[in-house]
Amino acid sequence: MTFFAATESPDAAGMQFDTLLAAHVTTNSSDLSTVFDEQKGLADFTPAFREWCLTHSNECLFEYINVFPTHDNFFELTDCSDGETRQANTWLRENFGVVRDAGHVAALCELMSKHAKASAVMINTLRYANHTTWHMLTPATTVFSKMWAQFRIRHGT
Repeated sequence: MTFFAATESPDAAGMQFDTLLAAHVTTNSSDLSTVFDEQKGLADFTPAFREWCLTHSNECLFEYINVFPTHDNFFELTDCSDGETRQANTWLRENFGVVRDAGHVAALCELMSKHAKASAVMINTLRYANHTTWHMLTPATTVFSKMWAQFRIRHGT
């Protein structure tokens, strides 16, 4: 999954990925339209969804991504330098086993170059899921997901 955010604000000093909420279910039994609650620009999972998900752990999982410093299930592109693009390709290879990214990183950098400040985040959702309890790896399993990405715009110098 990839998220992109940009701003044309002349006062923006930078932009960065803050958090991502991800909800996954393996059946249609949960209505994902009421998973998130947003108040004053901040989102979280609704208490009802969290409760339902925790009691149905074999078919539901929710994740807070970019909360634990040791988790490396995302990579953020901020300047598209040669070093950063090499690191992005290494991250893709390590997370998904892809030898070539089919131009994904280059396309993101091209898109970012068209904006005053931008950020692109590649995410490996479900990387830290308990695959023993949550049987999402069987070929017959369909996973439905809904995600909320939060970016921060820094103003000033």
